[in-house]
Amino acid sequence: VNWTEFGSMLFVRNVSGTRVVAPGSTKTIAGHKFQNWGSHSNEYPCAYLTVAAAIGMQSEDVDTFCKRLDKTLTKFRKRYDDKASVKDIPTSLDPKDVKE
Repeated sequence: VNWTEFGSMLFVRNVSGTRVVAPGSTKTIAGHKFQNWGSHSNEYPCAYLTVAAAIGMQSEDVDTFCKRLDKTLTKFRKRYDDKASVKDIPTSLDPKDVKE
């Protein structure tokens, strides 16, 4: 699964301030190797999404973000539906659909 593609899909839908961190990427800078480049840990077990918020955001901004995230999650999940690694991605942001 190309997890960073999800970030690209959000950007195309005018969602900024998000970053997808995919496990397994490595970067070497000045001879120092960084495992899971971009993550806060070398051993983080899965991809994750960070979202920035700003002072002054309105509730409508959050609602718009959630709608776009929901639609993008649905499209992304359908694209990779045959992959076991996306089975735990919720099909919507509705709390009843999120697995604990």
